Amino acid sequence: MIYVMSKKSFGIAAIKHLYDVSFDFDISNIYLVNGFGFFFLAKNKHCIGLIKDNGEVIFPWVGDIDRSGTQDGIPATFTAPTSLCYSKNQKSLFVIENNGKRIRKVYLENKYVSMALEGKSLQKLNSFFAKLSFNTVVDCDIDKLDNIIWSVKDLNRVFRFCHDRHEIEVLIGDGRGDFNIVSKLSDCSIRLPIGVKYADKSVLLCDSGNHCIRKISNNAIGVLVGNPTVSGDKDGVSTECLLSYPCHPKYSSNMLYFIDNQKVKQLSISDKSVKSIRSFDSEVLIETEKRDLFMLEKTI
Repeated sequence: MIYVMSKKSFGIAAIKHLYDVSFDFDISNIYLVNGFGFFFLAKNKHCIGLIKDNGEVIFPWVGDIDRSGTQDGIPATFTAPTSLCYSKNQKSLFVIENNGKRIRKVYLENKYVSMALEGKSLQKLNSFFAKLSFNTVVDCDIDKLDNIIWSVKDLNRVFRFCHDRHEIEVLIGDGRGDFNIVSKLSDCSIRLPIGVKYADKSVLLCDSGNHCIRKISNNAIGVLVGNPTVSGDKDGVSTECLLSYPCHPKYSSNMLYFIDNQKVKQLSISDKSVKSIRSFDSEVLIETEKRDLFMLEKTI
């Protein structure tokens, strides 16, 4: 099921049952694009699906369920797509695939698929990732300048592709899977990063293994909410708030929404306060757009 809640009044009365959708596979990622609907990825299906605004499910929308590959154009093939984000500037989806070692671009107008990076940029990407081995890209996002960031859980790092410089870099994480705060972001320890989002001029990170949400701004990092030494389930302000493996964040209008303790929670960035919105017995994926929060309850 997909529900929609009004951000004006997060109460039970504000919840509306939007429509029913059913799948015989596990959805791992959803992304709302106005005018199209919810794009989604399904584990081990090598393609992208679409839930249209009227509730119609198109699967596959792009890709081939039965065949993996690297074919560009129309039709195209994918290999293990794990995360996706949307560029308003280019009116395209960007897809992290092949265990995070390839970035593909999907033009929404005609479903044409190409490599997101070309020439020297592609060579740099291949050289950068040839030294690494991982398969747990959890989340990605893109800013107004089309810089792409993605978190890799088993490397305890967040990577960034800088669009203007055509370079891949480690945004944060020394790979040790610990907790500290140091002046150089690449020497700062994070543990099991399960979700990362751009928020205006900052980056918000679910440092899940450290039970906190951290903010990266002006080349400095700090803890917004949560206590790295204690896990729990307690709403509140700053370090008085207790979290337990927060994950899968979504950002809109100074609010961060995330999953924690089988609940959807809301973080106000300005006053660093967290409150629980709704509990779920099953897993849930969330997406936000302007005044609305969407929740897809996974019932399989």
